[in-house]
This record gives sequence, structure tokens and C-alpha cells, in this order.
Amino acid sequence: MGATVKFTFITKVRICLIFLLFGANSLIANSQTQPSPATIFAQLSDPKFVSKLHYPKMVARFYANNGNLPAWIDPAKNLKVGKTWDAMLLLDCVLQFGLSHPDYHPKEMPYETLHLIIEKPAEVADSIKVKFDIFLTDAMLTFMNHLHFGKANPYFSAKDIDAGLTRDDRSENILQSALKENNFIDKVLTVQPQTKAYADLHFYLRLKKGQYVGDCYDDPKGEARTIAVNMERLRWEPVNSGYYLQVNVPSSDLELYENNSVKNFKVVLGERDHAFVNIEGQIDYFINAPNHKISGQQFISEVLKKTIKDHNYAGRRGYVIYGKDGKVIKINSQNLKYINSHPSSYYALQTDRSTNSNQPLDLHFIGKSALYVKDQSYKKVKPELNSKITNMITVSRASLLGASLLRKDGSLESVSKLQKMLANPKPKSFKLKETFPIKVSYFTCKVVDGLMVFYKDSYNLDELTAAKIYAAL
Repeated sequence: MGATVKFTFITKVRICLIFLLFGANSLIANSQTQPSPATIFAQLSDPKFVSKLHYPKMVARFYANNGNLPAWIDPAKNLKVGKTWDAMLLLDCVLQFGLSHPDYHPKEMPYETLHLIIEKPAEVADSIKVKFDIFLTDAMLTFMNHLHFGKANPYFSAKDIDAGLTRDDRSENILQSALKENNFIDKVLTVQPQTKAYADLHFYLRLKKGQYVGDCYDDPKGEARTIAVNMERLRWEPVNSGYYLQVNVPSSDLELYENNSVKNFKVVLGERDHAFVNIEGQIDYFINAPNHKISGQQFISEVLKKTIKDHNYAGRRGYVIYGKDGKVIKINSQNLKYINSHPSSYYALQTDRSTNSNQPLDLHFIGKSALYVKDQSYKKVKPELNSKITNMITVSRASLLGASLLRKDGSLESVSKLQKMLANPKPKSFKLKETFPIKVSYFTCKVVDGLMVFYKDSYNLDELTAAKIYAAL
């Protein structure tokens, strides 16, 4: 996140501080002895209380590492530098991150209670102080987990995250570190994705209506809601660096990332089925001009339907129709009529790779079904979902994509072979020395050349995601 983003957010926090907590510094001096570790331990041993926490195991680890001492309500340690107030105000302003204010215990942590703890500590029972402290810890850990993983992460549940996964960057460790530093807010916000795509959306979200003082508690609407949904999806993304491929369904493009360099390829995507989204894997080899078996719905809509209209279509496209017994079926009106009545008993192989077929490439996924990448000239590629093959991506300049993979792999001799094979219809496999990650994602908006661009939500997933973000925990 850039310096401008940080300054804007921190400025707002300080403005909120003036409005909500004027005079708080004069109250800080009234310090009292903090609750004992035994009180914290007892509270965290109460199943009824613990059931109200979103990340109880993470909270327990946090306090165990802290000697079961309060983290927020000791004025001598925290309120002098404003970390407790900053934490409260971060939680007040979660809408700036596309998150939902009710998720962070606002009813359990009213400002009035915090004022009483500081102004009249002798009148506040230790149990109230401890509950406030624990709820604030849970709220901050929840906020940080939502910033890092997202609230509706399809790969990691809250239970998985609470258990600790196998990550070194656990939120409880980062929070404890932040409490020891002067730049508390900056440290907390480092858990967000550090990609330019995320920072761009975050910047635009704060420009939209509903992101200013006085509007912090209403869910975003319209374009702001779309931006918030896509920030959530970016939190689900693995931290990619170096060399990888990413397909975005709504914008119909494939991007090849190599450090700070990006190559863009227009694509035509497969069936209108949201299961196509969030496919990821590793490419370990690809095949030039492979023979593809075409059956089922694809055979009916792509081969049979068009061949019935034009008996020469199959021949021009290199399709040969077979029965289940493996015998070649002669194309004539009578046979086509019979096949049309029993399509499930037939399939086609595309064996002739003429220049009209634009030399497709098969990218092989490790642990995933094969992804069919077919080359077409840029002008012929229409960014719409018009194929009926769930795992097909028709991409412009697939030959350039294959050559790029081989160059990165250090296989310069294979690049030359690929270029020669593009004019040869015979299939050839190109084994890669290293595997390359690829992912099919779903982003309905992004910043392009400094401007926010919105794409059609073809799978109608935006509102489903928004409903999960803004549903009560």
C-alpha cells in the first residue's frame, strides 16, 4: 500500500479521535493496578464466554504469550501512545476496507465502558475490564484475519485459521508485535495483500459514497459494493511472486506475470458454470496440435449441429465422427439424422490440424483436469462466454504463450522446435523442467491505466459473495 493510502486512512482516524475522544489524554493519567493473570485465565476458561469469541484458540495463544496480562486496559502501557484508542477507531472504520462493522463486537465494547475503565477504574469490576480487553483482542484478530484471508475464504475456514494453519505470519504474533511499536496502525495493516491490484481497489473504495465519517456503519452499495467484493477475492489469492499465469473470467483475459512484467492475452472462456472459477494448479508440460476427443454437449453443439447445417464443416475443421465401437461414421444426411437421435453414442476426434485450426496447445495441470488452450488471432477472439467446454480457454497468441513458457524454462532449443511444429499438424509434447502456477479467477472490476473498469458479472457471483461478507458472524 502506498504512502498516500496510509496517510489518508490515518488522517481519518485522527479526525475520528478528535470527535469521539476529545480530552482522553487527560484521563490517561488515572492509572490503576491491572487485573491479575488469574482473572484473564479464568475468563478464558469459561466455555459460555469463550463461545462468544470468533477466534478463541488464537485469543488464548495471544494471552498465553502475553503472560495472561491485559493488552489494552493498562493506561501506563498502551493509552499513553493511543494504541487502545487506535484499535477502537480502526474497528469503527472497517467499511474503508469493505468489511462489516457488526463483526467486531461493537455491542460488547461501547466507548462509554472504556471511558469508565479509564476515568473511574475503582468503580469498574475486574471482570468487566477483562471482558472488554479480551473482546477487543478478539475483534482485532478478527479484523486482521479478515484483512489477510478474507471473511468468506473458500480455501480456509475460520476454524482452520483459528487452529493456526502452518503459517508463520499468524495474526496474534503480528498484533503482539504491533503493540510494541509506535506505528501501531501501519503494522496492523501490513496483513493486507500488498499487490498493486488490491491497493488500487482500496484507493477507489474510499472515494465512493459511504466511506466517510458518519457513514462507517452502513454496508456499501452500488459500485462501492462491487469494489469491496473484489477486494475480498484478492484476499483469497495466494501470494504470488515471480512467474505465473492468471486467467480472469469476467474480463476474458489471461495474464502472464514475470516479476514486474505482465503479458496480456485475450481469451474466450468455457461454459457458464461457476465451478470454472478458482481452478488452480501447476503446468508441467504442454502439447502442440493435440488430438482432442469431443463428446457430450460439446459434440452436440460444436460438431453435430454445425455439420448437420453444413456437411463439409467437419472436414474443414478436421473433425472425424466415431461410434462407440470406434468405427468412423460416414457423413451423410441419413447418418447425421440417426446420430442426432442418439448423440450420446457418438464422439469426434479433431485430427487434422490445418492452419485454419490455429494450432491449439494443451496445458497440462498437475492434479487437475487438462486445460485446453486454443490459439486464435486477436481479432477473432470475442470476450464472451460462448463455448460449451468447461475446461476450455481459447487464447490469442497461444504460440507466444508456449514460447514464453519455454524461454522461462531455459529451453531455447525447444522454442525453435515449437515454432517449426506450429506449421506441422503432428502432436508434440514439450516437457517443462519447472512447473508453472496457473489460476482461473473471478474479478468483476480492476484498475486499468489508472481508471476503474467494471465487467459483467456473468456468473452472478458478486451478490453471493457480498451476502457472505455482510452476514452476521
